Amino acid sequence: LRKDPASQSDIEAAEERLKITLPASYTEFLLLSNGMDFIPSINMPGLRSVKELKWESAEDLGLDELFVNLGLATPSLEDLATEVPKFGRVLMISQEVDDEYLWLLEPSQVENAWNVLRQDGVNASGWRVALWRNWQVNIGWYEDFRDYLASV
Repeated sequence: LRKDPASQSDIEAAEERLKITLPASYTEFLLLSNGMDFIPSINMPGLRSVKELKWESAEDLGLDELFVNLGLATPSLEDLATEVPKFGRVLMISQEVDDEYLWLLEPSQVENAWNVLRQDGVNASGWRVALWRNWQVNIGWYEDFRDYLASV
């Protein structure tokens, strides 16, 4: 299941190629295991190696009608359609499958959604992890990669 660790230089090369700094909790994981196999017993998607990470557009995935609601209560459907942003590009960290995707959502998209959805007591800055499954109504939202791993 677990893979050999990624090297720091591989992580830095991916960050340069993707033009981002990966979130710390995800980088910590890569330094322990450079990807992971699918785990059917807990329905955890396989994870890409650092060299396989790439940006995907929600439109190319057929998911461009999904809203970035961060797992928070949303305004009415009418307000949702005009105010809450839809997914743009996502950093695909799961292996290629058609029925579930695990993404890292970049801080600018989180901030745009947070500007509409502000809720007391909720911190919404930085990266977010989103888990989309075609058999679930809602997207699973996690504050960071560590939170996602703890949930499975």
